[in-house]
Amino acid sequence: MIRSTLVGILIAAILVTVSGSFQTAQARVVCHDVKVTHTRKPADSHRIIGTLGGAAVGGLVGNQFGGGNTNKAITALGVVGGGYAGNQIQKNMQRGNTYTTVERRCRKVNP
Repeated sequence: MIRSTLVGILIAAILVTVSGSFQTAQARVVCHDVKVTHTRKPADSHRIIGTLGGAAVGGLVGNQFGGGNTNKAITALGVVGGGYAGNQIQKNMQRGNTYTTVERRCRKVNP
């Protein structure tokens, strides 16, 4: 009886010693701040205002040249060219409409 108790105590002591020597690696979390640039959603995504404004200006400029049918053709070309130019100008202006935020990014790192 005493012998089995001593064996049990000895086995328990060995298990405690062995289990204490194994340490599990703990993952840690590392965070840092990142600047993120966002583009604002345009109010006029089809760029209608730029197209119409450019077409009006192009038509007025084109109407100053030629006479008769030539005047009509140049005016029409002015309207089309001005509309395209106005559309592209508004597109470039909308592309530059950005804002920046700071976001915290975290990841787990093993030792």
